[in-house]
Order: sequence, then C-alpha cells, then structure tokens
Amino acid sequence: MMRLMGNIPAMAELPSPFAEASLSYIDIGARGGPPNNWLKLARQMNYLCFEPDPAEAEALRLVFNHTPDFRGVVSECALGATSGSATLYLTHSRPCSSLLKPNSDLLNTFVHRDLFQVEQELSLQTGTLDAELQRLGSVGDFIKIDVQGYELEVLKGGEQAVSNSIGCELEVSFIEIYKNQPLFAEVDQWMRARDFFLADLERFWWRRSVAPAEIQRRGTLAYGNAVYLKNEIFQPQDRTVAIKSAIICVATGLNELAYEIVQHGHLNRLFTRAEVISFHSWLRRHAKSNAFWYRLAKPLSCLPGRQTLGRWLGLWSRALHGECHTGSDADSWARRTSW
Repeated sequence: MMRLMGNIPAMAELPSPFAEASLSYIDIGARGGPPNNWLKLARQMNYLCFEPDPAEAEALRLVFNHTPDFRGVVSECALGATSGSATLYLTHSRPCSSLLKPNSDLLNTFVHRDLFQVEQELSLQTGTLDAELQRLGSVGDFIKIDVQGYELEVLKGGEQAVSNSIGCELEVSFIEIYKNQPLFAEVDQWMRARDFFLADLERFWWRRSVAPAEIQRRGTLAYGNAVYLKNEIFQPQDRTVAIKSAIICVATGLNELAYEIVQHGHLNRLFTRAEVISFHSWLRRHAKSNAFWYRLAKPLSCLPGRQTLGRWLGLWSRALHGECHTGSDADSWARRTSW
C-alpha cells in the first residue's frame, strides 16, 4: 500500500496538545510499509523500518525518499534474540519469507501450501533490537513485529525497547506454520510478564485443502494480529505519555481506551477540562460512522427476524467475495461491539 500512498487520506488533525505530539513507530518485518492506520498519522510519525530482504528494503527507501511527508529510515538488519548468523528463507510468496523453515508437513493440509515453497536462501547476520536502537539513537513508542514466526526471538533481543514502549502489535500463530515457532500462548505469557495486557486480537482462518469450498464454514484458526498495551496507561502519571497513549489507541482502533485515558489524565491533573472536552469531541467526529450504527442498532434490536436477516446478509457477503481461502474477524459479521 505504501506504493499507493497518494490514495491514503490523512487523519483529521487532532486537537491541541495531541496535534503537537511526535511518535516513533518501529516496523520490524516492514514489507509493504507501515499499515494504513499509521500512515494516516504521517505528520506526527517517525518511522524506523527493519527489512532484511534487500529488494524490499530498497523499495521502501524509494518510497520514503519520494514522499516528503514521511520521515522514515530503513535498516536491512535482521533481528533476533542475539547477534549471529542466520538464513532467510525466501518463499514463493515473499510476505511468507522467514528466518524459520516453513512446516511443509502441516502446510500441505491447507490450500496455501504453494505460497510457502522456498525459492531462495540468503545467509545474513542478525542483531538485536536493543543494540540497533542504541546504534541509531532511536526509541520506539509503538513496535510492530511481523516476522513470520520469529516474533518471540525479536522480543527477547529487545527487552529494553519493549519496556520503553507504550504498545506492540505482534503477529501470533495458533498452529506451527514454521518449524519450532512459538505459538500464541508463549508469546502472550512473555508479554504479560512484562506488564502488558492484550488489548485486541484479530484472528485469521485458513481453508483446508481436502474439504470442498462449498462446505466451508470458517476453516482452521491459523494466526492473528495481537495488540498489547502497557497496563499503566489507565493511570497515566506523565502528560507526554498520556498524549501518546491516546493517539496510539486511536490509531489501533481502540477509541474507548483513548477516551478513558484522557479522562483519567484529567483526574490526575495532566489535562485541563477544555483539553478533555476538545479531544472527546474530536473522537466523536472521528468515530461518527460507529455512532450511526449504534443509533440504528437500538430500533432494530426488536425487529422480528433480524437474526435470519443477518445470516442472509452474511451469505451474500461471502458470495460477493467469491471463493476465498482465508477469512478474518475483520471480514466477519460476528466481529462487532455488542450494544
């Protein structure tokens, strides 16, 4: 999507003092560039991207160099728990490339198996996130790690960076897509032991190769994107941290948490009443589409046959998508707030 950045609308400018804040976003496994929700905050962001695939790293540099609004640095360093040597397995679908070998025995049971065929092996040196940030003189307010099963190794090499951050977004797996990769439970335990809580989890399902598409209901739970935030954000003691925490929650779609953080910040005398009112008003305008559906849900809650109608709409949605090999919470009618 970064190659189409001209089509990415900027987020409506935040009110003061939130508009003056500057955040650092660390993107580890940066193929394709930062997600759209973070690109919309470009005026306030400093991007540090780690991408060990030389071709993709060069593509990212070109985008940053030709887009003045984006302040970005690209490093080709591969990150792990320690410094050393490793092999990058470049797969048929480059986003599936990893420092771990694909688990072909398991992958053969899914329709995605061809995407994980290894086409090239690159020998490279690894470093740690803490060492690289020290070398670059950088810090990270938010860290995104999508390294195809190697997330926990990167976390272990970035203890200080994670401790200094406000939140992290991690790709987590529920099945062993890559050989000997840690699964969600292990990653979740590691993050919780460092005073983070699971704020959001978007799950993805894969269709199995044996079963025909017409009987597909959901598939097998394969992986997800987990957002972790510091427990302390609910009782902010520092004005700058509270501002950054609220912006991060807006960027990750956690508007309720952003609202609550600013409210608690006022109680702790970090924000004036006028600043709180201004931010809450902006948040309502930013989420106006949710407000529409919230108001619509109340009169429809007593509509006879609403559940049957919902199922029919879901079936039409699947038909319009065509034959699909994967599904996610974002595509599901079931992922909605229970009013």
